Amino acid sequence: MYSQDRVMNPLRYVDGHPVPADWGAALEVASIGLAAADGKVAALVGDASNEEAFILQDLIRNGLGSSDIDSRQAATIGRSQRVRLDDPATQARVADIDHADVILVLGTDPIHSAPAFDLRVRKAVRRNGTALAVATERPSALDGGASEVERIKPGNTAGYLAGLLDQVRSGASEGIAGLLKDSEHTVVIWGERIGRGDNGPAAVESLLELTGELGLAGQEESGLIEIPEVANARGLREVGCLPDAGPGLAEVEAGRDVEAIRAGLESGDVRAVILYGVDPLRDFPDTDGWRRALENADFVVHFTMAATDTTEFADVVFPLESHAEKDGTVTHTEGRLQRVRPAAARPGDIRGGWHVLAELAAALGYETGIHAVPEAFQRITEAVPFYAGLTDQEIGGRGVRWQDREAASAFAGPGEPGITASAGTAATGAIPDSPAQAPDSGDGLVLGTYRDLWANPTTDLSPALNYLIPAQRL
Repeated sequence: MYSQDRVMNPLRYVDGHPVPADWGAALEVASIGLAAADGKVAALVGDASNEEAFILQDLIRNGLGSSDIDSRQAATIGRSQRVRLDDPATQARVADIDHADVILVLGTDPIHSAPAFDLRVRKAVRRNGTALAVATERPSALDGGASEVERIKPGNTAGYLAGLLDQVRSGASEGIAGLLKDSEHTVVIWGERIGRGDNGPAAVESLLELTGELGLAGQEESGLIEIPEVANARGLREVGCLPDAGPGLAEVEAGRDVEAIRAGLESGDVRAVILYGVDPLRDFPDTDGWRRALENADFVVHFTMAATDTTEFADVVFPLESHAEKDGTVTHTEGRLQRVRPAAARPGDIRGGWHVLAELAAALGYETGIHAVPEAFQRITEAVPFYAGLTDQEIGGRGVRWQDREAASAFAGPGEPGITASAGTAATGAIPDSPAQAPDSGDGLVLGTYRDLWANPTTDLSPALNYLIPAQRL
């Protein structure tokens, strides 16, 4: 929080050099640069509260007239599949892990992606005798306590799931299929990453079919729990930070996803970009492509806690709050909305992110009508049907899972207008009739990657934690 490398005030980059600026000047320069793009503007959202994300998507769509916004590091799951995955009937609670007969961990290693889930799974196995099945591309920390472990060829989760589905349907009695066949209460903990790439839509489709085959929808103490790639991923998408879904996952005019935004910046079809709590050069696939994209951009606004390689391409930099300084709400991956209260004072001349976004919108001539965090949250509850009527008091200190409220019935499930209940079109393209297979590597090696728990800016900025910074290994 108090690192000497932290951005404490707005900056303008002049001839590649950062120059401190007051808030008025920085907002004016940012508004002029964004307006000059004439609607060819995009936004990428990462480290944000629900309120910040809602205001930003409102600014992009209604203030700047663009549909190009994304909160993912790579294009993964389109709206049609997303609505089916997030249907309350298919969702498990975190507490269901404790009572499951079988837990399937698919395409994720919780020790790195969600350590609290790793601990919860271990406790279920040790204390309750839960059978654990692990299906991942690389060895995971949970392998030692698992009843069954199956390795997935990197990039071929679609093929693996198609095979697993066939085994379950044929009544196989061995391996993971055998565990699933005999389970009454099954929780599937799956990684969002399985939706990446050309095979991603097919992998997700097979996961949905497996959910149906196992009868998880509506089954007590059973269902899906997603491990997202970024913090507050569920909150970001539910308030509208997806290219093909607005607040409440409503249908909107589809815009560019994260990969199309990169291509648009390279080609000039996208002229300006707002990077809110994201670092494409560090965290996104295709670092070289993102470097070319940012070099070619006419105007870049970067909201960040610390200067990075990405910041060097910015025209204006706004300081970002840490989680300990934020005020607002976030949404846990199980759908539990939680309050975020400031636990520390903001250093330097840092302002609340929601406030800066509202001021930026005003400088662009678009009035959000939001002057305080509670007003932003109220706007969210009005825009998201399944949050309707939710208040700070109801959230309280323990949070509230929206699927457990009466308003959850407003969730637009499969079969609703504009939603395809069967295989449809995802953001990355049409879902193939049969799962695509990863190319055969022959006698060579297939390279798989993952992100270590400690590969994050907090570790970089904390001298006491520097020893934890991971190094790439082959």
